[in-house]
Amino acid sequence: MKGLVNAESQQEYDDGKVALLETLDNDKENHLYMSFMQHWDATTDEWVMFKRGGVPHLKNNTNNRLETKWGRVKKVVDGNFTIDELVTMLITLQEYAEERYLAEFHRVGSRPPMAEDPELTGLALQLSNYAFRMVAEQHKGHWSDGEL
Repeated sequence: MKGLVNAESQQEYDDGKVALLETLDNDKENHLYMSFMQHWDATTDEWVMFKRGGVPHLKNNTNNRLETKWGRVKKVVDGNFTIDELVTMLITLQEYAEERYLAEFHRVGSRPPMAEDPELTGLALQLSNYAFRMVAEQHKGHWSDGEL
């Protein structure tokens, strides 16, 4: 499959398809081969390198991005888990992440204090504590000078 993705010419791609079919004992009715032909062979312009017009990608393709996102999960999850165990593990990890987020969100001092000024109150909900303090200082300085 990697050879198909990285094919640099139509001939190389065709050779890869033949190799795939040979790997499947030349069984064109094989589910994998039929799925490949239906879903992937019809959209080669989107994923085969030589058809992508030489667009620089620095090896950052869809698979790499997916692997990056799932890398942290893969460190925790055992490859021998059943689907039920995997789903349970992912739900547990999600709940743990939510609990950590909520604990930080409700920690005293983690959010800017609500001000009497409605503009600052609106900003307090959108900015980090650090950014809010900077804006609040400028805002108070501006209004304390009596400018409108």
